[in-house]
Amino acid sequence: MELPGGLLVDNQIRRDFSFKPMTGFIERAIAESGLEASGLPQQVTSILTTSLNKVAGLAVNRELVLSLSSGDRLFLMLQLEASIKPEIKWMTASCQHCKELIQFQYKPGSMPVKLAGENFPRGPLSLSFADVSIRVPNGSDEEYIAQMGTQASSTMEHLLARLLNEPDFSADIHSLTNQDKELIDNTLDLMAAQPGESVSISCPFCSHQQQIFIDNYAWINTETDNIDEEVHTLASQYHWSENDILSLSRNRRKCYLQLIEKSQNTSQTENKFQSSGSL
Repeated sequence: MELPGGLLVDNQIRRDFSFKPMTGFIERAIAESGLEASGLPQQVTSILTTSLNKVAGLAVNRELVLSLSSGDRLFLMLQLEASIKPEIKWMTASCQHCKELIQFQYKPGSMPVKLAGENFPRGPLSLSFADVSIRVPNGSDEEYIAQMGTQASSTMEHLLARLLNEPDFSADIHSLTNQDKELIDNTLDLMAAQPGESVSISCPFCSHQQQIFIDNYAWINTETDNIDEEVHTLASQYHWSENDILSLSRNRRKCYLQLIEKSQNTSQTENKFQSSGSL
């Protein structure tokens, strides 16, 4: 698979990436990723650092994950969700027109993705006071802004300062005109890779066509919270150690759980027949 953006390696954009085999250790790390994280960006960094194998041919560490563009990070989280919980979900939203509740289906990993544009990840920009270059936001920016906790206007100024400033140039953010800001916004929109964050739904009650926002990170704390129950079931049945169980691939673990369920159902059926036969 390929990233919609990628990493600049030896002056070339590389988009290849791979995840580690999905084991219980990784699922538990995802489920517990929010315990020590100070915010969502740090939690995403932790999850991707744990679950990715290689990106652009490079071994993955925290610094590499922080250098990934925001669009690539979101894309990877969507692909990770699809690998852990690929089943179609039923979702509910309120119609923006008639306020009736709408139910619709959503398949993880199915969001349309806008590929990175020309000059990604850094491109030239002619502002009113200077010719500069600007780069797309990355994980490091996300964590920095999340830790600030300031007002929206101040947050935007700090973000623009990070995206515009270079070692040999420091942009005066307060000199930006409204036209400069609009140009920056349009340039970043064209340059950045971006997975979709909404689905188009027609209301079955009033036929109003609308965009429904999908929380692409909601699955982190809801779809992986049963790992301890699965460990308990397997340990009780087979008397394996926790490490042995967590080392199993997700598919292998699910296979054993299905066998246990099948065996229990068979035993219940046999007991039922024996009870009825003894009457």
